[in-house]
Amino acid sequence: SQYYDWEIIHMDSDLSEINTLTYGQTSYYDYGGQAVSDGDGNVYLLARTGSNQFSSHSYDAVVFKFNDDLQYQTGKWWGGSTYDYVQYYTPGDVANNGNVFLGGYTSSFGSTTYNFYVLEFDSSLNVVTQKLFDGSGSSYYCYGGEVACAGNTPILTGYRYQVDGTWSDITTANTGVPPELISNFTALDVKSSSATTTSAPL
Repeated sequence: SQYYDWEIIHMDSDLSEINTLTYGQTSYYDYGGQAVSDGDGNVYLLARTGSNQFSSHSYDAVVFKFNDDLQYQTGKWWGGSTYDYVQYYTPGDVANNGNVFLGGYTSSFGSTTYNFYVLEFDSSLNVVTQKLFDGSGSSYYCYGGEVACAGNTPILTGYRYQVDGTWSDITTANTGVPPELISNFTALDVKSSSATTTSAPL
């Protein structure tokens, strides 16, 4: 049985279900964050995972790309040695130039207990930029890290508790395409034994 799974439901303008994609690892927490779309109809799932099928870390950020029929295109995980959280609500957005921005907070990088991070991916999910707000040794926290785009510019919101710090580049992050997902998003454990897309109920 799964703990938490990702689920994307494609609906028409009358809110009737067209198809649904569900993915989850047995005994792992796969938290959904947000689905955003670009001008070409592609859909990006911005989320976090505790699955060791992606890496051996506690939690990693993940980005998946689907076409408008929810067919898997590509994916990328990102993280360090401990916790790299993605918010439940609005962790990211797609800029006018098609690049994908993702934000969150991490204990893998920096000298504060938790620090903000912002990632920029191109439309093929190659990492373009990785930035960290480091609290400079404070034992307090930066929480949140939600990102919205104004044109091609990301705007990050969150909150910090008695923390001052500076922005810097992240150079030691681990990132990669999960090998089980390169050709088929359903290669791992799914709820349906036959497929992850189902017809809308009559």
